[in-house]
Amino acid sequence: MSNTTGRATINSAKIAAICDQVAKEWPGQIQLAAIQARMHRISYDAHIKEGFTPEQALVLCMKPAP
Repeated sequence: MSNTTGRATINSAKIAAICDQVAKEWPGQIQLAAIQARMHRISYDAHIKEGFTPEQALVLCMKPAP
């Protein structure tokens, strides 16, 4: 096996291991995204309830709180 072929094989194995790890963590990432979406919606609705326009509420939700 040449040095180039050996490196390619190792790189392929590394990529496969990374892909396997991402696949294992994917359900948790989906749950986290759903929670974050709900939090954004709660914040948006609270801004509307406090009298901001929908446009203002959207802008406020896009900017991180200090």
